[in-house]
Amino acid sequence: MNNFLTRVVTAIFFGIVFISGIYYNEYTLTGLFAVVLVVCMMEFNKLIFQHAPGQNDHWSVIAGLVLFLTVMLTISGISGPDVLAVNIPFFAFIFIKQLYSKYDRPFRAIAYKLSSLVYLALPFALFCSLGFIHQEVYNHEITLGFMFLLWANDSGAYLIGMSLGKHKLFERISPKKSWEGFFGGLFVAIGIAVICSLFFTTLAVQHWIMMAVLVTLFGTFGDLVESMFKRSMNVKDSGNLLPGHGGFLDRFDGLLIAAPMVYTYLVLFS
Repeated sequence: MNNFLTRVVTAIFFGIVFISGIYYNEYTLTGLFAVVLVVCMMEFNKLIFQHAPGQNDHWSVIAGLVLFLTVMLTISGISGPDVLAVNIPFFAFIFIKQLYSKYDRPFRAIAYKLSSLVYLALPFALFCSLGFIHQEVYNHEITLGFMFLLWANDSGAYLIGMSLGKHKLFERISPKKSWEGFFGGLFVAIGIAVICSLFFTTLAVQHWIMMAVLVTLFGTFGDLVESMFKRSMNVKDSGNLLPGHGGFLDRFDGLLIAAPMVYTYLVLFS
């Protein structure tokens, strides 16, 4: 019960912070998720290089932050696509730096650092870019609605899975997940999607429902991918910054695959 109460208090506090940051404007949105990205990348690097601490130099964190910010500058229209060229030296230095390292598996380190850019920096940039889809100025409705759907799916899957879950969803990777929890999360997310369509008129109701399906499906895959990563590292949580919830990477794992899929869907079909 104490752990549950801790989870609830933490969720409420950070929920208020994130709702406010997303709602206010594109600058608070970008600043908020730039911080989230940096923390997630630091957690990722700490785990991936736990047996090669000399490789955890945070250069990939800087490269990831630059990628995130340049994508946001381009999507928001503040700058043209030429600003993306700033990323080239940062990518190149990830390779060059290994020439001066004594690590006996340099290309493994390079692969890990590049994967963090694809796995973390790009998805967060695409998530923030949801606020600019088909419009020239920032609109909080899709980004905020996405978070509501993600939270609804997580909460529905957790509560229904805990009370009714019997059939394992993916026991090899995540023994506690169940098909009952998956469909419970989907049902709750669709319900929230219909409610979102009443207040957020940027998208028609069918697109909100499709977003709920995509968030549930690929959010679950994102959760499983992060569980696979933690199991390979022999850890339970990615960090301990969020009482009762683990690390930032634990809380945003669903977004990492769901956001790019939702972005693709909305750009092509909305």
